[in-house]
Amino acid sequence: MLWCVAIAGFAACTNYTLALALLFAVGFLELSFNAMAQTLVQLRAPESDRGRVIGLYMLSGLGMRAFSGVTIGIIGGLIGIHWSLALSALALLAIIATLLALATRPAPGHKS
Repeated sequence: MLWCVAIAGFAACTNYTLALALLFAVGFLELSFNAMAQTLVQLRAPESDRGRVIGLYMLSGLGMRAFSGVTIGIIGGLIGIHWSLALSALALLAIIATLLALATRPAPGHKS
């Protein structure tokens, strides 16, 4: 969620120094997430299939990046690259917030 906010802030930023600081934050957050995600994939994958699972994880991650580049480029051609990047980050933020709300809600019939 912080990554989305930092990307959207960078897209809307007009100050060079602030833009660099936001890009630093984006890089730090992305590296942190990727390190944690890769570690979880390696720890959770069955030892006999670990190489295949890691390969599938990497393929899906890189494929999603390629697709997002196309969508940002097409929308960027219509409304401008800065607004396209900000819109994509805010859309991802909305999806993450929705999934988080669904994952943390109590099960039906569960009493607190």
